Amino acid sequence: MKKANKRIYTVLLSLLIVTLLLSSPSYSLEIIYPKDNAEINAYSTFLVGNTDANANLRINNKRVKVYPNGAFVEVVDLTPGENRITITSSYSGTEKKLVY
Repeated sequence: MKKANKRIYTVLLSLLIVTLLLSSPSYSLEIIYPKDNAEINAYSTFLVGNTDANANLRINNKRVKVYPNGAFVEVVDLTPGENRITITSSYSGTEKKLVY
């Protein structure tokens, strides 16, 4: 292989790898509602967020359904005062955890 062709091949291969890495969806866990440190004057609240569609999701150790688009919604009981909500998403050997 000529030196110029080898360089072109290397550049094209590098661009392909970078494109694949940038276009691959990343595994995430995000809470949309309520916002962190929100004050809620009620006995329960909705917890709305998203994660990987194939993830196993638990809120306060209770299994929660994840929809095909990765969205989830769950009613969480609250007590007067400060409440702690733990959200754990497990996917492909990786675990993400949020505490509210």
